[in-house]
Amino acid sequence: MARTMDDEEKRKRILEGSRALFLHEGVSSLSMDEIASRQGISKKTLYKYFANKGQLVAEAIEGRIGEIASQVDALAKDRARSFPERMGAILGIVARQLAELGDSLVKDMLYREPELWKRIDRFRREHVFVAISSLFEEGIRDGYIRADLDSRLVPTIFFSAVSAIMSPAQFFMLTSPPAVVFETLVQILLGGILTDKGHRQLISKGVKE
Repeated sequence: MARTMDDEEKRKRILEGSRALFLHEGVSSLSMDEIASRQGISKKTLYKYFANKGQLVAEAIEGRIGEIASQVDALAKDRARSFPERMGAILGIVARQLAELGDSLVKDMLYREPELWKRIDRFRREHVFVAISSLFEEGIRDGYIRADLDSRLVPTIFFSAVSAIMSPAQFFMLTSPPAVVFETLVQILLGGILTDKGHRQLISKGVKE
């Protein structure tokens, strides 16, 4: 049992180290030799836990997405926190993850590793969109979002606008970092749907926690 736990810990450390490399340096420029060397392990050890780079990349990215998804889902369901607290926290999580994306990884997702962006986009649709949609309904009910707007259209339009701008192709066209673009876009979009009460709680204090 001790040996199994030791193997699991080593595998976890390799995943975390590889994820940090991928986020800052991209995927295409790193070979398995380089990934092993940069983490101070042998290539034999790396291949003991991962059959190839494709598996390593997939698990490193999927693992991080899974962690974020759990955080977003838990926040959306946390009724002990107010609408502004939960909305601000969820948007803050997304902004922080975007801040981790290095230029090399963004370039890879656009030209060489489109599957990576598909995974991220699927996470946005299956977790962030669902969480924000449910929160918008609550926000209307509690007076943070304008009640004169169609509650079915608001989250769809909001999310569609974010998705259209937040893509690898757009990142290269814009001069600001992805996290800054996201925060600015959110403030613009929220500005049109929030009540005065919502503005005081979200926009004036910032959407991040």
